[in-house]
Amino acid sequence: MGVRRLWGGVGPESGRLATVTRLALAVVAITLGTENAKAEGTSLVSVSDSVTHVVSRGDTLGTILGRYGISPGEVHRWWAAAKPTRDLSRLRVGHKLELSFSEERQLVSLGYTIDESERLLVERDSLEGPIRTRVVEDNVVITPQGARGRVETTFYAAARRAGIPEVVVSEMVDVLGTRLDFASKVRPGDRFRVLYEGRQDDRGRQLRPGRLLAAEYYGARQSVAAFMYEDEAGRIGYVDATGRSLDDSLLRYPLQFTRITSTFSYSRFHPILKRRKPHLGVDFAAPTGTPIRAIGPGTVKWSSWKGAFGRHVEIDHGDKLTSAYSHLSRIHPSVKKGRPVQKGQVIGWVGRSGRATGPHLHFAIFEKGRYVNPLKVRRAHSVTKVDPGRFVAQREHLTAQLRAVTTHHQPRRSAQPVSMSSLNQAEHVKPCTLTF
Repeated sequence: MGVRRLWGGVGPESGRLATVTRLALAVVAITLGTENAKAEGTSLVSVSDSVTHVVSRGDTLGTILGRYGISPGEVHRWWAAAKPTRDLSRLRVGHKLELSFSEERQLVSLGYTIDESERLLVERDSLEGPIRTRVVEDNVVITPQGARGRVETTFYAAARRAGIPEVVVSEMVDVLGTRLDFASKVRPGDRFRVLYEGRQDDRGRQLRPGRLLAAEYYGARQSVAAFMYEDEAGRIGYVDATGRSLDDSLLRYPLQFTRITSTFSYSRFHPILKRRKPHLGVDFAAPTGTPIRAIGPGTVKWSSWKGAFGRHVEIDHGDKLTSAYSHLSRIHPSVKKGRPVQKGQVIGWVGRSGRATGPHLHFAIFEKGRYVNPLKVRRAHSVTKVDPGRFVAQREHLTAQLRAVTTHHQPRRSAQPVSMSSLNQAEHVKPCTLTF
């Protein structure tokens, strides 16, 4: 009786049930057809098609490309080609993935939006050709911007008060820090000036600042200037006012900017053990979650819990030099034993794991198996050889830009854009001294 009512009845209820049943069968048919198409290796896109996919939660490069008939092996080829420029293992929700296919329904290009102005483009000229990767900037206007300031309490506070973006402050510390110890040499009354690339889109919206162009720090204890230098091959580095390289192969600080609370010492009173013992490293105070950077390129030799050090990372930089980072709240998923890391790569985040009274980073360096003071380790410079005549021309051009910085508190757009490739065309150049 129930069976006749469900399948063979003629009333309103049986009609609705029949409709639902037909819809369910249709969905099953579509699903089976899709699975069959995948099994036969056919693509879900039409001939010469282009697709824009907005990344949703749970999407990966493999699952997205798999929907369009791309095999796992081919997915890995595209991922490996992009990885040196941008790791596509983790796609950000809301970002766009643009796919283009050939008449043979093969993937020929992949575009991924990095931010509001940059797009990763991975492409190949032919089905058998190599896959190439580049970053494309869409309609970005670059204009030099400058600011100057005076230290009242700390350099960081003065730089932010002068309107200098935090990313530029960090780059100033990295570049000038090869000669100036910001932890001990900064004093109230010190002055500084900076020139950097301001970036806007074609609608006038401010974008993330570009490269540091020039900076000068004039201090009571120590002074240093830095200028971007471009060689004939187009390679970029930083040099001081005499043309000597500032591009140390290692970063001085593993955090972009922070406060040192405990220095290297062979006899420090331990706040937990309540006795004196060696403190063979440097402690940096920073909030939980502050990114920690590898100070140089190398290979991970430890990436897990290590007793009182808590979550701990060690990196072998070669030449018998190892850096160590302790008390992390988290270790970056890509930082595994045996894997390579690059200079400035985020390897984890500040925390208080292990034996720690509060969130901070304990940073140490071993040289030839022995602890050394991390703030005094200087390595070889990595910039190319500087041509004196070329450098003086570039320095003069940037100095003129720095002299145009007249305001203390607001970034100022310079009248003339900086074109690094044409700096060597300057004539009648002679050394100069910056003035405030």
